[in-house]
Amino acid sequence: MEKINPSTIAATANTLGWRTKNGNRWTARQVLFTLSNHVYAGLIANGYGYRDGCHKGLVEQKAFHQVQSILAGRKTGSPSRGRLSIPWILRGLVICGGCGRPLSTHTIHRGLVVYRYYRCRSTAGGKEPCKGVMISAGEIENAVLEALGVGQGLTSKEEEAAVRAAIRQVVYQPATGLIEMEFQPEALSNRDDLTIECPLK
Repeated sequence: MEKINPSTIAATANTLGWRTKNGNRWTARQVLFTLSNHVYAGLIANGYGYRDGCHKGLVEQKAFHQVQSILAGRKTGSPSRGRLSIPWILRGLVICGGCGRPLSTHTIHRGLVVYRYYRCRSTAGGKEPCKGVMISAGEIENAVLEALGVGQGLTSKEEEAAVRAAIRQVVYQPATGLIEMEFQPEALSNRDDLTIECPLK
């Protein structure tokens, strides 16, 4: 499979006059988000994994999984170099809107592909975790980065530093698919609101 830089794909789409579903110009981050969307491969979430959906995929699942392998290599490095260093730029910041407890990080390994999630699994307070509360890490991270206007081309550590300098916590509301971002006091110099709501795409 030929590998093309996401920024090149975005530039080509913009040159052709294509726009995202929101009518915006394509960015490398939006390309990455689209390439990792399992719905386009005819899959639906099933517990902590995926299964075939009732809808027909726009791309073959074999091609989809090949792309995920390439994306995982870009983000985490080659498995041949030893243990993967998986980025979690929102670790400890994402709160479950159902119970108010922090979401834990979770990965699913399928061959060379690593799927990342934040999920409710804490038993703090003697309560069971909220059933079915799990969100794709890439999806919620991209939403936060776009809302903050964090520039492209940064490393995961640079993205994490930018997020933690601006955000106190992110509350994920599974019932509505909204995230509520609460800002650090020092990041409010150019903002009037302490929190904002942002829909996940």
